[in-house]
Amino acid sequence: MINKNSLFNKNVFFSAMISGMLLFYIFQIYLDYKNLLFHLKNVSLFLLVLSDLPYFIQTSLYAYRLQIGFRASGHSLSYGKAFWSHLFGMLCSNFGLGKLGYYAACYPLHEKINYSFSMGVITSIQSLDMIVKAIGALIGGIFFINYLTTFQLRLITFSLSIGFIVAGGVLLVLMWSNDDI
Repeated sequence: MINKNSLFNKNVFFSAMISGMLLFYIFQIYLDYKNLLFHLKNVSLFLLVLSDLPYFIQTSLYAYRLQIGFRASGHSLSYGKAFWSHLFGMLCSNFGLGKLGYYAACYPLHEKINYSFSMGVITSIQSLDMIVKAIGALIGGIFFINYLTTFQLRLITFSLSIGFIVAGGVLLVLMWSNDDI
């Protein structure tokens, strides 16, 4: 019988190795190291830390949100575990399509919480995010709708915003229903 964890670890290892080799090859061909080192030496450390502060606050709040999501679903999760799991998911999300890489946040939690359960909690959080972003887009669309010149563009903007809100709501209702789909 094949162990799923060892198979997953091998896939992750080979994917990381191939990605690393491709990046190394691309950097060797296209990167001017002297120019890069010159610019890295001239970066203001104060401004670098200051620019990362909002990102750190956002990451801290998202990790807290992840912890609350798991707590609400009956699993206690330390803030540290939620924080590092969230960072792992965000790192993988940089390379995945859309927000799919964020599902990698399930991996650091797999010893305590199975993947299906973790993916359900993360999908719920992602659905709520989608609804909030769609509402923000709707508000922004209403604000900018005065600048659009044709009725068709106004209708498209409004319809897309409503569509995303409905899609997020339907996804949440389907996940929260007790019936299997």
